[in-house]
Amino acid sequence: GFGFVEFSGELDAEYACKVMSQVKVYGKPIRCNKASAQKKGSVSYDVGANLFLGNLGPEVDERVLYDTFSRFGVIVATPKIMR
Repeated sequence: GFGFVEFSGELDAEYACKVMSQVKVYGKPIRCNKASAQKKGSVSYDVGANLFLGNLGPEVDERVLYDTFSRFGVIVATPKIMR
C-alpha cells in the first residue's frame, strides 16, 4: 500500500523523509518521497509539505503513521492510506 503524511513545515518533512526512507515498519522498508502536487494557476495557497510513503504493509494504519512521523514535526491532518 501507500499513503501520505502532510507536515506544516517543509524542513520537517524533508528531515522525516531522509531519516525514515528505507526504515522497516512491520518488516517492510518504507519508500519516502516528497509528493508532487498539481498546481492550478500561478498562485498557490498551499502551506506545508506532503510526503508520499510507499511499500506500506497491510498492518500499517493511520495511527502507526501518525505516531511514527509526528516525532519529526507538526502533522497538519490525519495521515491517509490508500488501500
